[in-house]
Amino acid sequence: MYLIMWMMQSGLIRIRSLDILIQGLRSPSEAELSKKVALLENGEAGISLGSGLGAISTAIMTLVKGGDHIVASDVLYGCTLTFIEEILSEYGVEFTLVDTTDHDAVKAAIQPNTKIVYLETPCNPTLKITILQRFLKLLMNMGQRF
Repeated sequence: MYLIMWMMQSGLIRIRSLDILIQGLRSPSEAELSKKVALLENGEAGISLGSGLGAISTAIMTLVKGGDHIVASDVLYGCTLTFIEEILSEYGVEFTLVDTTDHDAVKAAIQPNTKIVYLETPCNPTLKITILQRFLKLLMNMGQRF
């Protein structure tokens, strides 16, 4: 762990540790964690974020743009639902909320501009379970590549 001090100087934020100047908003601890997780997952690179919603919003906003469509579970963590309904819609991203345990509803919700099918399982706060293997098989049988 590195101790970090935030300072305002001339309207710019400077981040200083005891022995190095850190570029951007990444600390050596975060960079090392990201590198190790990427290695464990056989990935090229990784990023670690301060919260689950930070990870969710970063992943989604990396993959969609205005005019795209998202199919999402009708039961989601409240902040995730707010992000989809209020923030993404401000950027012109459309969405359809469906019961992801109902395969016919999922099929009907997918549109030509659908870029993401998003679900949480078990869902917060109801603990509704979507069986991921069945869900993935459904999408693969539809020829979807998300």
